[in-house]
Amino acid sequence: IQIGGLGANAEYGGYTGGIINGVTKSGGNELKGGLEVYYQPDSFTSDNTDDTEDEEYKFENYAFSLGGPVLKDKLWFFASAEYWRQVTTPVGAEDTSDRKIPRFLGKLTFQANEKNRIFGMLEYDSVTNDRRGIDALTLPEATRKQEAPGAAFSLNWESILSSSNFLNVKLTGYDGNDDYIPYNGVNTPGHEDYYGYTGLGLVNAKLQDLSHRHLVTGDASWSLFKDGLFGKNDSHSFKFGALYETATTTDIWRRNGGFTYYDDSSLCPGDTEEEQIANYLRDPRCGWYERSTGYGEYEVHAEHEGFTFYAQDSMRLNRLTVNAGLRYTRYNAGWVKGYGNSDVYEVDFVDPRVGFTWDVLGDAKWAVKAHWGRYHSSMYTYLY
Repeated sequence: IQIGGLGANAEYGGYTGGIINGVTKSGGNELKGGLEVYYQPDSFTSDNTDDTEDEEYKFENYAFSLGGPVLKDKLWFFASAEYWRQVTTPVGAEDTSDRKIPRFLGKLTFQANEKNRIFGMLEYDSVTNDRRGIDALTLPEATRKQEAPGAAFSLNWESILSSSNFLNVKLTGYDGNDDYIPYNGVNTPGHEDYYGYTGLGLVNAKLQDLSHRHLVTGDASWSLFKDGLFGKNDSHSFKFGALYETATTTDIWRRNGGFTYYDDSSLCPGDTEEEQIANYLRDPRCGWYERSTGYGEYEVHAEHEGFTFYAQDSMRLNRLTVNAGLRYTRYNAGWVKGYGNSDVYEVDFVDPRVGFTWDVLGDAKWAVKAHWGRYHSSMYTYLY
């Protein structure tokens, strides 16, 4: 795992804070695996006040991996699976939030010859969260069930062109949903005791959210190593690359029943506040209400494509290393056909990067570093 931030080379873009670059295992000529188990039942979690005695907290996590040869010295595999679950009761809630995440990953690596390697990877995970959003002011029937399956893939070709330069070509992508489904259907409005005693949400969730993301990226880079380009003591690590991405975004957020009731439990029958609240919980229609329509609803079907080109050099001269690079990116964005204009947003920018590191004493213990660069975030639909 490699972690980087501001000061990164020109090949890294689409962020304004930090980056994480990970390489998964590929297996080898020996069959090897691993098993991890984490288990924390509710009885392992103590209560520090009497008010939390009925609250539940338990956690379990199981992970298994296995890698080895399909054809020795030629084709290897790696696979892993994980099951993660956490059950919690938020303070004052009437039920638990139950979150489950299974994950699966498979990878094949093919050594075609001494100079060419191809590997492909597929990953799938699915988040299921029962009673998402439950708390002291949200009854179980007013929560939503989160269903969020997603899959990512990667296909990579590495080729050594000579002892001083190599080529890397990648095709990567992701497709997934993140849906929040009401428990009592899309035709039943939710209620919130907005003006009354309780502030509770009940009967049904206010909104149904349906979201889908799709992204495919093609990336090619050429790395070249050269010594003595300007003199006897300089060495260079050049890298040139191009990237193309295409993506779609869909979000449909709708109020269940077309509106939400905002109630007042203080207007329900009863001589005391407790009686009024009890009657309200039995039938919230006894509370005077206002009705909200449309507010919070949202629908978008968007798409974009992006082009990126970059060039960089890391030059080392004795105890001084100078990194210089230039990155160019262009985005075109708009709405999917049938939902609006496909070309409403166009932007391009040039991001220069330059920095140096000086090994002060030549013993790799003291260093002076400086960097100046320009960074842009990834593409987001909300920008247009």
